Amino acid sequence: MSDAKMLALDIETAPHLGYFFDTFKPVIGFQQVIEPGRMIAFSAQKYGEKKVRFHSEYHDGREAMLDELDNLLQDTDIVVHYNGKRFDMPYIRGEFIAEHRTPPPPPLQIDLFQAVRANSRWASRKLDYVAQRLLEDRKVEHTGFQMWLDCLRGDEDTKRKGWALMKRYAIKDTRLLFPLFEELRPWLKMPHPITDNPNACHQCGSTDLQRRGVRKTAYSEYPRFRCNSCGTWLRGTTRTPITDLRPL
Repeated sequence: MSDAKMLALDIETAPHLGYFFDTFKPVIGFQQVIEPGRMIAFSAQKYGEKKVRFHSEYHDGREAMLDELDNLLQDTDIVVHYNGKRFDMPYIRGEFIAEHRTPPPPPLQIDLFQAVRANSRWASRKLDYVAQRLLEDRKVEHTGFQMWLDCLRGDEDTKRKGWALMKRYAIKDTRLLFPLFEELRPWLKMPHPITDNPNACHQCGSTDLQRRGVRKTAYSEYPRFRCNSCGTWLRGTTRTPITDLRPL
């Protein structure tokens, strides 16, 4: 088994606060923003562990929250997330820049949203829908935008209740990621082989492979295998030339 360390990661953010004149498709310039949005919490789970870590500016303070995230990323090879390539990771890097911090090491990324988008035409690609369809599970129901208002603008009792709901919501989102990863594993393009064994499945590490035909290129063919454990299709390394001719 490869020693690559995987981390499921999800962040929660506060909305921008600003002035605007209309509620129907307003065009808001940066001059109208009086308080920029920011990351207010994150939840993370190491592969193989049951515990989900949760840190927030409310529970830990902003600097301590970012320190905890930095420490986890320092000890991670692969981050598993949902739409994290477009949202979570750029947002995290932006937070580090804004706080004048040095960059964390860039992890390899497995974006489960991109795997669903590339391989399906489902009614929705939202995490809640995908989790219901593949896992018969779902996200924590909450009060919508009011939850964010309770966390950010409420009195102390309202904040406490809002943050308790936010914590449950965030932790559940993260708990869904590794089960979805296992369901989607044969459809993923793994950024790092899960095993160093050349005769094993690079997606799950299983050696229970069945030869199923050949994979042809323009000038060669390779044996093709299917993993009986996870269903991934694999190409062998033995090359058989079809012709010695090459284009000029």
